[in-house]
Amino acid sequence: MREIILSIIILLTGTNIFSQSEQGKSGNSKLNVFGVVFGDYFYKAGGDSTGSNLQYSPYKKEFNAFAFRRVNIGVDYYINETFDSRLSISYDGPDTLSNGNDAVYVRDAYINWKDIFTNSNLTIGIMPTPGYDYVSQKWWGYRSVEQTIMGQRNILGSRDLGIMLSGAFDDARDFGYYAMVGNGNGTKNENNKYKKIYGTLFGNFADKKIAANLYSDYQSSGNDMSKTTLYGFVGYKNGDLTLGMENFFQIQNNFNKSAAAASTDIVPYGLSVYIVGNIIPNELKCFVRYDFYNQDINNSSTGFYQSFTTAGFDFMPASNVHFMPNIWLNAYTPKTNQTVKYTTDVVPRITFWYVYN
Repeated sequence: MREIILSIIILLTGTNIFSQSEQGKSGNSKLNVFGVVFGDYFYKAGGDSTGSNLQYSPYKKEFNAFAFRRVNIGVDYYINETFDSRLSISYDGPDTLSNGNDAVYVRDAYINWKDIFTNSNLTIGIMPTPGYDYVSQKWWGYRSVEQTIMGQRNILGSRDLGIMLSGAFDDARDFGYYAMVGNGNGTKNENNKYKKIYGTLFGNFADKKIAANLYSDYQSSGNDMSKTTLYGFVGYKNGDLTLGMENFFQIQNNFNKSAAAASTDIVPYGLSVYIVGNIIPNELKCFVRYDFYNQDINNSSTGFYQSFTTAGFDFMPASNVHFMPNIWLNAYTPKTNQTVKYTTDVVPRITFWYVYN
């Protein structure tokens, strides 16, 4: 992967120089190289490697490592006042090839038609999904620590290949929408005829100190099987404090094939609350987050209630450079007749995160 990343950096840097030298010939076009890198030194202090499918569940107690969780590089190409585009590739740990080397994939590849009509844009390609990057993930602000709850629990993918119309209902862009149709298979190739439909309504209030959005998606899987997601978010932010709360459930229609099941539907449910505060402006922050997750509210007798907690400090010695000592916990409370017991995953970490553009 290092050789691939180095080659692309050289290519993009050269392209950037060429693009800037040609701007007088190509109107207002402009190319910008950007990147995001984050990873950790982690130590699994507790847990038995048999719990959920979260990132540290596969590791046995006392396992430790230095690990990248994302190495992303890309370009934004501003073609003119009407069109812009993005192309990026990424390694997301622990994805590997068959020989154990890091696996790289196309993370973004889209073109954006700005103001296709008043206050609305049309985007085509591999892009962020409406329920992921645009509101709650930005409000949380710490993807380098953990995804928001729907991404972490595999309810919603961060990317999809499709077409999206997005825009605002007012000139101040305080109220608007995202509407998308995609393959529903992330960045992978489509493998069936069914498409996923996404929709988000958002609003900003009190001079943008309060934000809220409502999200839903639907995807059929054939054979009378489908998934419908409903989600809400509300957040408050001032100069020194950020608060957020998000809540979802997903109806997985006819996904439960067990003859003993009380319902043929599986319904995961989750609630997430967090707080981010400034201790020393532009130098030191702290963050705390708690999630509750029930992988099937239709089943009260087997399985687990899961509680995820993370907390830490964000030390910023320079702009876009972060060092974050933090703790990552996922606890399992067995339901009534659950016979297998899982030990809490306890992972102290030193996370590093830097951005360049």
